[in-house]
Amino acid sequence: MGALGIRALPHALMGVWLVVSGGSAVGAADEPRVAIKGFDAVAYFTEGRPVPGLPELRYDWDGARWLFATPEHRELFQSSPDRYAPQYDGFCALGMAFGEKVEVDPTQWTIVDDKLYLSSSAQATLTWRDRRQEFIATANENFQRLGQ
Repeated sequence: MGALGIRALPHALMGVWLVVSGGSAVGAADEPRVAIKGFDAVAYFTEGRPVPGLPELRYDWDGARWLFATPEHRELFQSSPDRYAPQYDGFCALGMAFGEKVEVDPTQWTIVDDKLYLSSSAQATLTWRDRRQEFIATANENFQRLGQ
């Protein structure tokens, strides 16, 4: 490899990292992840449906940025975040029952005993609902085992 090739290598590697990570080189580490893909955690309880949050109505908690549809929802969450935050750090409840951290589809959800559980798909939601008490017990154990 010639001198030009060696000098270009760090820039090429940075480009590969950006493509693979989907990130940006500046500020990415400073921004918390967006919880529930930007959906309002409180709306599941108050409106009985998933509602997208607004970027200007945000609150950073527990390493994540939470977005809300209304200032009232943000205030409710700020006063009691554990009451509204989904179980298993927002990972799929069925996936956690099998010991896996699986991304969710925020439109797939269930509230059981005043706790929000999210799923990765409609099929996962149906499967989970059929045996939810068993899956909750197993998922709780797995979540603790995974160091959460």
